[in-house]
Amino acid sequence: MTSGFTLLHSLDSLHLAERLSRLLVEQGAALDVLLEVNVSGEATKQGWDVPNWQDNPAPRQCYGRM
Repeated sequence: MTSGFTLLHSLDSLHLAERLSRLLVEQGAALDVLLEVNVSGEATKQGWDVPNWQDNPAPRQCYGRM
C-alpha cells in the first residue's frame, strides 16, 4: 500500500492515523506524515484540534514517523 510513497500530506483524523498505522505495522514499514491542523476552530473544517496553537510553537515543530 505505501510502496513508493515517502510522505503523506494532510493526515486529518485519528481514525485515518489508526488505520494507516495498522497497515504500516502489517507491512513492517514506516511513513512520514504531515498533520492537518484546524487552526480556525470551525466545525465545518477538518483537521486536528490544537487549542492555543498560536501561543505554543511545539505543535509546529513536531516531526516523527508513523
